[in-house]
Amino acid sequence: MSLIKLHNVDAFYDSAQILDNISLEVNKGEKVAVLGRNGVGKTTLINTLLGIAKVRSGSIQIQGKTFKNIRSFDAVRNGIAVVPQGRRIIPSLTVEENLLMGEASLRKGNWNLNSVYDLFPILRERSQIMGTALSGGQQQMLAIGRALMSNPDLLILDEPSEGLAPIIVDQLIDLLNDLVKKGTSILLVEQNISFILNVVERYLVLSKGRVIEKGSAIGVTVDNLKKYISV
Repeated sequence: MSLIKLHNVDAFYDSAQILDNISLEVNKGEKVAVLGRNGVGKTTLINTLLGIAKVRSGSIQIQGKTFKNIRSFDAVRNGIAVVPQGRRIIPSLTVEENLLMGEASLRKGNWNLNSVYDLFPILRERSQIMGTALSGGQQQMLAIGRALMSNPDLLILDEPSEGLAPIIVDQLIDLLNDLVKKGTSILLVEQNISFILNVVERYLVLSKGRVIEKGSAIGVTVDNLKKYISV
């Protein structure tokens, strides 16, 4: 079953076109990556699903529903959660209050405060401190936990390994693979090729807002993809 499907999408910020004829599909149970250099449209792809970048042509489907003018809350209400680049922890809220923000979708499922605390015990221990007082790795746990609180079918992560120590990145790889086993599909927007290849089964490469390559990640090496990241 298709969770999201973009077909020949052109997306703009005001009059500036960022995405050009983009097609992408993520199905239930899949782990997919979008990679490319900075400024090629990776984050805009996410923003298109959130209604921040505007679609001028093409179509977007979420869970089989076609959206002509997608709004910011349409994605989360239909089972799509985003872990944004930079985590965007709300500094005026405690860890627990940040997590509870994820309940706004009112979607039912297995993820709640207790199950997120079971997944990330350190967040339970530090639940009453301010969210931005956590370490970088703990803030990433908090951002993922907040997204899971909406009980998504598809979790989209924008540069999740950025700024994290290698040991934390390894833990994140294990976590994402485990989430897929539990039924949450993954769309990974990332530049860390080694990280990508340890998580996903399929990838797309963006350049200047267009898909220039796509295929199975099975058997692909870091050197195969490095040319798309290196300046």
